[in-house]
Amino acid sequence: MTRELEARGIEVVPSRTSFVLARLGPGTRQLLREHGIAVRRADTFPGLDDGWVRIAVRPPETTALLLEELDAVLGAAAAERGA
Repeated sequence: MTRELEARGIEVVPSRTSFVLARLGPGTRQLLREHGIAVRRADTFPGLDDGWVRIAVRPPETTALLLEELDAVLGAAAAERGA
């Protein structure tokens, strides 16, 4: 999952745990929720703000769905900024 996030230009914190900390940007967590994807907020970790999320490592099919919806959310946000 880390490789896939980094390939999208997303900053991640290296981890050996069952989750990844990723900087998706403010508001992205809520947009993912609206697309049926739940990721935990990470602003409760010292030094992180509301742009960071905690993503649990899941089976490949679930991860593929997360990445698909993340692409949709990030693509929509980029299109709005360009409009």
